[in-house]
Amino acid sequence: MRLSGFMLPSPIVSTGSILALWFTTDFAVSAQGFKAVYEVLPSHTCGTPGLIPNGVIHGSQYNMGDKIRYSCESGFVLEGHSILTCIVSPGSGAQWDFPSPFCRADGACGGTLRGTAGSITSPGYPAEYDNNLDCTWSILAEPGDTIALIFND
Repeated sequence: MRLSGFMLPSPIVSTGSILALWFTTDFAVSAQGFKAVYEVLPSHTCGTPGLIPNGVIHGSQYNMGDKIRYSCESGFVLEGHSILTCIVSPGSGAQWDFPSPFCRADGACGGTLRGTAGSITSPGYPAEYDNNLDCTWSILAEPGDTIALIFND
């Protein structure tokens, strides 16, 4: 999903236990940027672990005992576990044994966020952001959980 401009989007809910947010600016325009909050939404099914930007998923079966493998496109580095297995977790039902990994470019601003809630702001917020930025944030939840991202400004 690509977002731009000054309109606030509707809340975004991930399809898996990772949500990645990229912030890219151009060479000419600077503005205030954004602020968003997130909240982990529990679930009790394996389901699709989700595609990852700049990554490839190998495997299409998501039942108990099935394994999938992630890799990254050239120029990107995998962070997290490359192989996930759908397991039974006592009291939780079926879930992936690890959060989906993500692919990041070396030297990019952003980072990895863990925990049940938090906030993300563009560099310099509420002041103007710099030109030619390329930032990646990854929010990691427990296997089987999803993440809601809500832009406030």
